[in-house]
Amino acid sequence: MRLIAVALSLALLSAPLLAADPEPTTQMPKKEKRICRESTPTGSRLTVRTCHTKSEWEAIDKDRLEHAEREVGRVQAMSQSDGTLSSPPCGQRARASLLRRWSMRRRLR
Repeated sequence: MRLIAVALSLALLSAPLLAADPEPTTQMPKKEKRICRESTPTGSRLTVRTCHTKSEWEAIDKDRLEHAEREVGRVQAMSQSDGTLSSPPCGQRARASLLRRWSMRRRLR
């Protein structure tokens, strides 16, 4: 009899705990959609598929554009100081052409 009374009292005491609202679950942030691009490395016939999120692709494109601008600036600086390479107006045209190609490439994606 005593065992039944103890079991019944434990059941009554645990009932409010079971009825309480569970802790709110923290939702996982949504994963960004992955975007895949195909490219063919120089000297290869095989295409390579590379996948990144949109924000990662934006950072990669920004880095590539900065690198291209830096290289064009370096060539321009060499042509201005040495005079053996193309003149500065030609370097400016090359830079403008390079920037146009990059912007067209970004619009196509």
